[in-house]
This record gives sequence, structure tokens and C-alpha cells, in this order.
Amino acid sequence: EARGIHMTGTRAGQLAQEAGARKLLLTHLQPWTSPENVRRAAESVFAGPVRPVEPGETYTV
Repeated sequence: EARGIHMTGTRAGQLAQEAGARKLLLTHLQPWTSPENVRRAAESVFAGPVRPVEPGETYTV
């Protein structure tokens, strides 16, 4: 992981929890990381649903 450039799953989960988010979608995952590991790390600190976004998926916010 490049420090200071990309968040860890844990940090993304912490920020989502602090912001009161209802769900967390993980995007721009590095190819050398496991999406499932990042998801599990985010779930360890975020109470809502967490899922890695798949290429081509779109969401309305």
C-alpha cells in the first residue's frame, strides 16, 4: 500500500462510521490488494453494509 495516497479498509470504515453513513461502497481498490480483506477490515469498524464495487457497476447517490 502506498502510504498517504490510498485509505485502508479500516480507515474507510472509520470515516464512514464517523460520518453516519448508511452503507460503504469500496472503490478504486489497488490490484495488489484483496477486495475481501479490505471489506473485512472496513466491516470491523463500520456498522452498516460494506461491499467492494465491481467494474461497470453504477450507483445513484
